[in-house]
Amino acid sequence: EQLTSIEGIDLVYDGEFFHEFVTTCPVDKTDLLKVLQNEGILGGYPVEEGILWCATEKNTKTQIDHLIEVVRRVSK
Repeated sequence: EQLTSIEGIDLVYDGEFFHEFVTTCPVDKTDLLKVLQNEGILGGYPVEEGILWCATEKNTKTQIDHLIEVVRRVSK
């Protein structure tokens, strides 16, 4: 939900998912993933439609909030 609240990021596939999902990406996905990596975040996997993300119980709210902050900053 937090990712898709960012303008230009939408779920690619409708329906329920377990912990992996694909979103569109409003900026160059390679650049975004590089910025996330520089922040110490394994951001996702680039796919044709955008980025394949994975979130599990091992990701803390603080980690997810940090990821969202970085993605929001880069997507402007």
